[in-house]
Amino acid sequence: MRTRTWIIIAMMVLTSTASADVLIANGEVRLPPPGTSVAAAYFELRNTSDDEVVLASIASTAARHTMFHRVENVDGVMTMRHVNTIKVPANSMIEFSPGALHVMMMGVGALKEGTELQFELVLESGVSIDFTLPVVAQ
Repeated sequence: MRTRTWIIIAMMVLTSTASADVLIANGEVRLPPPGTSVAAAYFELRNTSDDEVVLASIASTAARHTMFHRVENVDGVMTMRHVNTIKVPANSMIEFSPGALHVMMMGVGALKEGTELQFELVLESGVSIDFTLPVVAQ
């Protein structure tokens, strides 16, 4: 019984430490045009740890489906592609921004400027990081 208790405590410490190493800042969800059900989220993600972090998935209760996307130039045509995982090197920052890497939200309901949306970012290690982003007009 004591071994199980120590394992649970160790897992809690490791989880809280790992989530403290990933910081989300300067984020927003752009208000989509009326009548559309697709929105995009942008933010800066900083990995302050000495180890690489792999982003495995992202979800929001405001959308039926949420995923990482990247805008790429393929044979002279700009296209959006789904990205399964994102590697964030140790002690570095990546930016989710328009026309580049971003979070695509599909099946969103009516969003209202000034509200905040909840997100859950899951790392490949299994650590879950909850954060909110404000909805802003384009």
